[in-house]
Amino acid sequence: RRRDPNGRRDLSRHPEFSTPKDEEEEWIAKLLMRYLNLAVDNAPISASDDNLISLGNGRARINLAQSHFQMLAGVCVEYCVTTRRLDLLFGPIFRRFQSVGYTAVFLDVLEPYVLNDRLSYIAPEVMSYFVEHCKSNNGVATVERCLLHMDCTIMDFDSIIALLRNNDMYSAMFFVFNQGLNDYVSPLQMLLERVFDEADAGNALVRRSSERKRQNDFDRFGYKAILYLRFCMEGKSFPKEEKILPEEMQASVKPELLTFLTQATYSPPSHAPRKRSGDTAERVGHRSYLYPYMRLLVQVDPSLLFETISTGFSGNASYEQQQEGTVNYPREQEIVDLFTTMIFPELSEVPTEQIKLFKSRQATGAFLDFTAKYITRGLVRVNKSLTYLIAKRISDRFAANANNPTARRAAQVQIMELLSALPRESYEPDKVLALIERAGIHRAALLLHQQVASSWQDTTGADDIELRARHFCSAIDCFIDDDDKEFRLEVFDYIRKECTGFTRDSKSGEGNSQRALAHVVYSRFRRLVRLDALMTARLVAELFVEDFDVVVESLEDGDGGEGQFLFLQPIMSGELL
Repeated sequence: RRRDPNGRRDLSRHPEFSTPKDEEEEWIAKLLMRYLNLAVDNAPISASDDNLISLGNGRARINLAQSHFQMLAGVCVEYCVTTRRLDLLFGPIFRRFQSVGYTAVFLDVLEPYVLNDRLSYIAPEVMSYFVEHCKSNNGVATVERCLLHMDCTIMDFDSIIALLRNNDMYSAMFFVFNQGLNDYVSPLQMLLERVFDEADAGNALVRRSSERKRQNDFDRFGYKAILYLRFCMEGKSFPKEEKILPEEMQASVKPELLTFLTQATYSPPSHAPRKRSGDTAERVGHRSYLYPYMRLLVQVDPSLLFETISTGFSGNASYEQQQEGTVNYPREQEIVDLFTTMIFPELSEVPTEQIKLFKSRQATGAFLDFTAKYITRGLVRVNKSLTYLIAKRISDRFAANANNPTARRAAQVQIMELLSALPRESYEPDKVLALIERAGIHRAALLLHQQVASSWQDTTGADDIELRARHFCSAIDCFIDDDDKEFRLEVFDYIRKECTGFTRDSKSGEGNSQRALAHVVYSRFRRLVRLDALMTARLVAELFVEDFDVVVESLEDGDGGEGQFLFLQPIMSGELL
């Protein structure tokens, strides 16, 4: 919506405006102008002490001239707003106040009309004065609050966008673009221009305080960009938090924003002023990097950015449906590949000369947590090295929370879900197992041990039998070492499952494997009997009664026969029956 060459716009058909319908209305408008001119010509002189009235005790005085023009502005604004004669209000009436130096009074009277939704339009010429007036008093926040109450469909976008951009009023810019043009990408692109400038000035590397105070414009505008994205991903408008309507618009906003953010190269915003040096020269500094927009935002707050992206993927059937169409929108795998290239270029399958990201522990950790979530859901696959780093992060979290059972349980569940979702060939089992055992995550280690111990394929060779037996032994230890007593007792059912069918006289390869497992159980009877003597006796009665003497002998451990006593006591007392 551009202004015509004369700087005027035809708004006569818009419901916010009204032109005189008859001679009587025109006569009233002329009468108002006559009243205004007479009141201005006969106004008190502001510089005279005679026009100051004391309120007592010499503490305050009323400026009669100021009060006179406030009253006058109120009459004019009330009439024009009620009759929708905004052409009169922002034309001859505004110019009359301007001519006598009481523009500020006129603008102060306008503000409550806007905030109370009685006035939804301010002409561009007046708006420029309004912004400067607010900046000199209460700041641009007042302007932004007013703009959120205005009708964006009747604004002069050329002038208002330039005004908002020059004064860093990005909240209002989001509102104007979203409501006036149904454009959700352009205002974000313009805000990121400001963030790029701050990053190039070195503010992205400024150390944040421990209180995470946003000390510079890189943080201030960067967080605003992520907050705007968060609202859009949730299907809400910014900053009013109202639902984006219609539904078709809401469904298209998320993929459009993700498509923009995942651009491999920088592109200048169409609404921003072009630099004389041209587009190529503009791609310098942070703008010259691969995936410049995501790279920029991940340096603001990695955790918040990944949470925001996850919000865009979760619970969005419309987004899923659009991805199945002809337009190629970024999926979870593409996002993970993008950040792998950025954060771990050495692990990326795409050759690149990308400069390594200034990588804080927070950025690395947030990315690994994000990736783990989508690996678990079966939506993402990564290489073995990255899988190991994810497992290491979860293991470190488990070990670091020795005094926090809730956090440890969450870490244990997370790594078990991760390993369950991955095929064994997608990571290095021995390396991951060693990592998990060092951290003491028994159930996760149990999962990996069981994968080998429960395998019946190709176990006729001596090496295979030994490998299966070793993992079977470790699996038993994982049960016994667990913190949950009820879970520890499940070891007896596990042994039954693996050793059922054992016969000491079998000569087949399978029989050799089963005998190896039986010998493992014999070596663990001392621990089993102290876990639960009655259940140990029942296990022996069911599976190893032919080797009763061997079992009793295995319980000799130099403890004065305590182990043997614990084992024999339920048998002799009749509890076993």
